[in-house]
Amino acid sequence: PLQNRLSQKKAEIDLLSQDFSERINMVELETVKEEAAIASFREKIVSFSELKGLTERFGLCLSLEETAKVLTFEVNKIFGGEDIVIILYLFQARTGDLGIRTSYKGKIEFNIKQKKGDIFDRWVVKTLQPLFIEDVKSDYRFDPDKIIEEETRAVRSLISVPLTVGHKAIGILRVDSPKENCFTTEDLRFLNAIGDL
Repeated sequence: PLQNRLSQKKAEIDLLSQDFSERINMVELETVKEEAAIASFREKIVSFSELKGLTERFGLCLSLEETAKVLTFEVNKIFGGEDIVIILYLFQARTGDLGIRTSYKGKIEFNIKQKKGDIFDRWVVKTLQPLFIEDVKSDYRFDPDKIIEEETRAVRSLISVPLTVGHKAIGILRVDSPKENCFTTEDLRFLNAIGDL
């Protein structure tokens, strides 16, 4: 009988130990989730602060040229890296064609050969929808052969948003990279918020 009671007590202790281990794991998981949520909120606060500052700088612009420079400069500050390209396309008043207004690669202005945009820019103009591509080689919306035909510089990932006033498109704001998976959906949301300004 003593041996049976000892075995029962040991089994109860093992069950309690497993229960406590499970509770500890659940608390640790909740802690990780809370830390991720706090980090996400911090990022959003920083993003809203940057948007507020950008709105104030736009309010000081008196010309289209000045607005274009401020826009690309600020987007470059946020997304810029040495191989990240920021392009602002605007529709030209005389011809109605899409044309590059400003473009940056890293911290310097960058000359792009395709002045009227590529297959991705035409898609944004046609649909008036934001475009997010993690890897152009695996995106089902675009024919890889056409991309290769048009390719003048390496682009593997990009985010692009239409710039509209009311229902009228006035241009495109695009950020691209020669590396795949360089941007997130949160980056696209933020760029879209900038485009809405």
